Amino acid sequence: MRIGEISRATQVSVKTLRYYETIGVLSAPLRTPEGYRNYSSDSIDQVRFVKASQSVGLALKEIKEIMAYREAGIVPCQHVLTLLEQRAAEYQNKIDELTQARATLDQLIERAQNLDAQDCLPGNVCHLIPPLLSGTTTDPAAPITGSSREVSSRTIGHRTRSTRTHQ
Repeated sequence: MRIGEISRATQVSVKTLRYYETIGVLSAPLRTPEGYRNYSSDSIDQVRFVKASQSVGLALKEIKEIMAYREAGIVPCQHVLTLLEQRAAEYQNKIDELTQARATLDQLIERAQNLDAQDCLPGNVCHLIPPLLSGTTTDPAAPITGSSREVSSRTIGHRTRSTRTHQ
């Protein structure tokens, strides 16, 4: 099969197929006397495996390792399982980070709804997002300064937040 046929059968561009061949995730094809690539029908399965592996988060480097196991006659399933478990853990960490970021945004939004624009100090870019102090973790809902106007508006915000029900 020529590279264009593989491209049409897998919906992967010719350029990408050449790249896959260069980095070793697609077996190098035999060449015709004219120099054209002549792929075996197994190449379609390889490309489909590469795309399926990418769709579950595996990197081309990892896919190359899997292909190397198979080419060496080793069933790569245990290696693949390890990679999938690692990726799942990475995704869970990212979900946890995003969940925390969303909670912070929710706090800032609630805080913003209870602040007065007149409370913005000249040194702050925007009083809705409090500046972080180096080496400390800052509660985004905490007061920025101790001015009476800000404290009273933030006190209202804290009271609202403490009685808020989560949906």
